[in-house]
Amino acid sequence: MRHEIDSLQAAAKKRAAKLVSANNDLEQFAFKEEQTILLIEDNPGDSRFIEEMLKEITSFNYKLIIAETLKDGCKQIKKYKFILILLDLNLRDSTGKQTFDTVIKFSEKIPVVLVSGLNDVELSISLIKQGAQDYILKQDLNSNLLGKTIQYALIRKKAEEELKASEKHAHESDRLKSAFLANMSHEIRTPMNGILGFAELLKEPGLTGERQQEYIRIIEKSGARMLNIINDIVDISKIETGFVTANFRDVNINGKIEFVYKFFKPEIEGKGIQLFFKNGLPNENAILHTDEEKLYAILINLVKNAAKYTDSGLIEIGYKLVNKDILMPLIEFYVKDSGIGIPKDRQNAIFERFIQADISDSKAYQGAGLGLSISKAYVEMLGGTIWVKSEIDKGSTFYFTIPYYTGSNMEIVENQGLPGKVEKKHENNLCMLIVDDDDVSRSFLELITKRYSKNTLFAKNGREAVELVRNTVDLDLILMDIKMPVMNGYEATQQIRQFNKDVTIIGQSAYALDGDREKSLEAGCNDYITKPIGTVQLHDLIHKHFREQTPC
Repeated sequence: MRHEIDSLQAAAKKRAAKLVSANNDLEQFAFKEEQTILLIEDNPGDSRFIEEMLKEITSFNYKLIIAETLKDGCKQIKKYKFILILLDLNLRDSTGKQTFDTVIKFSEKIPVVLVSGLNDVELSISLIKQGAQDYILKQDLNSNLLGKTIQYALIRKKAEEELKASEKHAHESDRLKSAFLANMSHEIRTPMNGILGFAELLKEPGLTGERQQEYIRIIEKSGARMLNIINDIVDISKIETGFVTANFRDVNINGKIEFVYKFFKPEIEGKGIQLFFKNGLPNENAILHTDEEKLYAILINLVKNAAKYTDSGLIEIGYKLVNKDILMPLIEFYVKDSGIGIPKDRQNAIFERFIQADISDSKAYQGAGLGLSISKAYVEMLGGTIWVKSEIDKGSTFYFTIPYYTGSNMEIVENQGLPGKVEKKHENNLCMLIVDDDDVSRSFLELITKRYSKNTLFAKNGREAVELVRNTVDLDLILMDIKMPVMNGYEATQQIRQFNKDVTIIGQSAYALDGDREKSLEAGCNDYITKPIGTVQLHDLIHKHFREQTPC
């Protein structure tokens, strides 16, 4: 036993030496305001000795309260807010483990440092494992060691609390993500059931044209719902992994507001809800230097959210200039609805990722529950803030701000790629090349562009595309997939541009990472479209670049 105590004492002295030479992080740990320390010690001589040493410590301002019994110490813990307890284990009314257990029970989050005689060293070591922050052998006491030990105990306690908070947050995050994944299984399977189920019903013999069109509308609606879910999942994944960056350009925000209004007008007014918009600046002053796609995504998400939770009344979108008199004024956008409203205890949580999957409200399950979280991330990326004001059964108004920065270039960038052909091209007489490694995608593109094409060629990768372009005279249009084996669309476009500057190339991709459009234009594409490709969207692009026919 004597040998073991000597070893423990040697270990204590070694740690004491380490504390005395502690790094600057401990040196810098100090309090500006007076703090209170409790000393539980029944030996008056030891109490005075410790008190005198504390007076020599100048790194923080403290008040020392001394209790001579365990009972009195527990009373003091209830009475004052202590930052630290110095505890002697051998007291008149209690000794050893009983003393420590009682103090820990009363002290809760207050760090406890044991001040022990030689015979208590072994017990002290075991009590450290049960929650004591540290221990000091009385014969080793000096002001430097005591000061370092106090600082070390406080920092260690703070680190433990931060770790517990982080673990709690991590567990909560895992729980919410599990709820989110379960919800996503439901959200994806539901529209898939509509798509596959009604596609199967379309095969039934004797199906009337009216019933056939009804089934097709259900399939389209289910597909659109699933696409929205997938887009949200992809967007939040890019945000989580840091792949999202802002691409600033000059944007006419009046045009953007009006576009969102026209886009949602048929759907919202079809539900019997009035839709309004208000622009806060004349066109000449409504040029904002920001990320157009992210601004559009924020507005779309907020209007979709308003439409989802509003059954009657109105929805209004708009903006105004605020903080006009400061160096950097702000544009404050808003989306107002007369919907069901949001309880006050949920108004902050709705912007958190995965939170809607954990909400019992049935409407919260109609979607991925990521739109507001994505909007918050985008707003912050653009240098703004987002918040909501809402009352139950009276509606909600979502606000977000963006700095009113116009930049040096006041001209709106319409197209950053190579200029398209200006001569008009009539339908059914274009020479086209469809480049895509997916058979279904090639067939689909062939069908929806058939009205424009006199001759359509196909390539499964970039290398085949380069060779076909090199050997084809008067090729008019290339639909170039970006992500392909052997050679991707970027490299293929760059090689084509080395010997053919005239052919119109439209990049198309299902990958759709942030910045893909810009990369496509830099590689030499005239334009860019994302999958799934809408027929109207692609037709608009073709009309944009071709207006007069020249035969193949």
